[in-house]
Formats: sequence, structure tokens, C-alpha cells
Amino acid sequence: MTSFHPGGTTPLLLLMGVVASVAVHQLLLWFGRRREALHPWVVTWCATSLVVLGSHYLQTVAETPEGAVLGARLAWISSLSLITMMIGLSHALARRPLPRPLLAGLV
Repeated sequence: MTSFHPGGTTPLLLLMGVVASVAVHQLLLWFGRRREALHPWVVTWCATSLVVLGSHYLQTVAETPEGAVLGARLAWISSLSLITMMIGLSHALARRPLPRPLLAGLV
């Protein structure tokens, strides 16, 4: 059995902090410019990335198999939500809003 190495999780925690700060920055930008549709999708991208990093962190520090399975399930959930987020982000970059019925169907 391998021993727990706390230094191995430091890069994940650092990346989680960077992603969270970018999300907060984009959220504050969006509060100032409600007309732009790009900022909410960037915040969604950051949230999805934060869940991916968090799931890898859970898998790294898991002491039981159930903890590792929880991290793997979170990774799958975030990858499935990535589909909706990429469609919305591409529409925002093209400056064509995603129709609400299509967004509701995707979610």
C-alpha cells in the first residue's frame, strides 16, 4: 500500500484556486455588462473545470474505494455537462444566442 503524499495534491489545489478566481472575475464582469452572453458561459466552463479538478483531488486523497468512485462519478457528470456548455459557448462566441427550447432540451 502506498503512503499518502500531501505534496502531490498541491498542483490540483493551485489550479482549483486559479479556476475559481477566473470564475469570480468573469462573474463580476458579467454583472457590469449584462448584454454580453459570453461571460455566463465562461463561468460555466470554469465551474465544470472546477468539478473536474475537484473530482481528481477526491480520487487522489481517497482513503477508501468509495471515495475514489465518488471522484470518478463527479468526473463523468462534469464531462456530460461539458456537452451543453460547449454548445452554449460556441453560440455565444458566434454572437447568436442559443434558443431557449434547445437549451432546455439539452439541460
